[in-house]
Amino acid sequence: MVLKNIASFLKSHPLIFVFFSLLQIASMLTAVYLYSDTRANRVVLEKYRGTTSVFEIEYPNGTSFETVAQKIQDIAVQTKYPVANITVFADRENQFIADYKYNADNVDMGKQLQNPNDILLDAAYARKNGIEVGDTLTALNRSFTVSGLTLPTPGVETVFEIGYGALEKSDTVYKLGIRLENLPTKYETEAFSTLLTETFDAAVLPPQPRNYTDEYGFDAQLLVSFSVMLLVILNVSFLYQYILMKRKNKFAVFSICGCKRSRAFFILLAEILCYFLFHLGITAAIWFGFLKNLLIREETAEAGFTELGIAELLIPTAVYLAGVLCIFVPKLIKYARQTTVRLLYSEKE
Repeated sequence: MVLKNIASFLKSHPLIFVFFSLLQIASMLTAVYLYSDTRANRVVLEKYRGTTSVFEIEYPNGTSFETVAQKIQDIAVQTKYPVANITVFADRENQFIADYKYNADNVDMGKQLQNPNDILLDAAYARKNGIEVGDTLTALNRSFTVSGLTLPTPGVETVFEIGYGALEKSDTVYKLGIRLENLPTKYETEAFSTLLTETFDAAVLPPQPRNYTDEYGFDAQLLVSFSVMLLVILNVSFLYQYILMKRKNKFAVFSICGCKRSRAFFILLAEILCYFLFHLGITAAIWFGFLKNLLIREETAEAGFTELGIAELLIPTAVYLAGVLCIFVPKLIKYARQTTVRLLYSEKE
């Protein structure tokens, strides 16, 4: 029944269908592109926030964890400059870390750190070296059990991660990364750098200066993206409404044939969903064919944004469909509640 109705509509209104298809595909691609572009810029912004809120303390020749442990605790709990986290780098290559405040949130397989002898490995490193969850690994002159594998974090080259409580007094520390909760002003950067220098008695590398154009330009872009998406949804919903006006006599026909109005409602709703799935398939082919590659720019690749998947297609199209249905379904319900005579009369009008 649904496919016959679609075929009948295409035969009687071919130009409307062609225009509808072009607008539908263009609208869905716009929604997908804006969402993915927003996500790409969020990755770049996250890298920017890291370079403008992280203070680094380096020990070229290394220092024992015992000499910095109490100082780390003092800095972590002081309130004038709220600290988001302190990362301890326990090797010269900066690939072995322990976070003072939080556990890894990018675990792909296995589980997060739960015991002092647990260790997390970068998934790519584990595959390259044939290491699996549950294997034993020797590091820092002692044995650890691989509890999980992690996905890459943009801008971070970490391979090994252990719990902060697993560090021992004799472990050697080569660098500390202290990240503030908020981006510091120029005055705060200078004051906090002085505080860190006095506390750790070591050279402090301050974060990158803030760029207010980059920092607040993202919000403007986000507003523009959602405004365009809203206009797209409204325009296409009006076209849906026009098609529905051309089809509302179907309710009268179904009623005359003895079909329940609820059944007629779902038949016409199924038609709309069929149109949507058809155009989603075309949109997916265009998106994965070439459009998504336009978002992998040099700055996003450097920030760790190197691929786009099915989520970037489905999430915005789901939001798009929900927006259209919120406008379309009430109209469909309105027609379903009208009498057969009224539907036929309004069709003639």
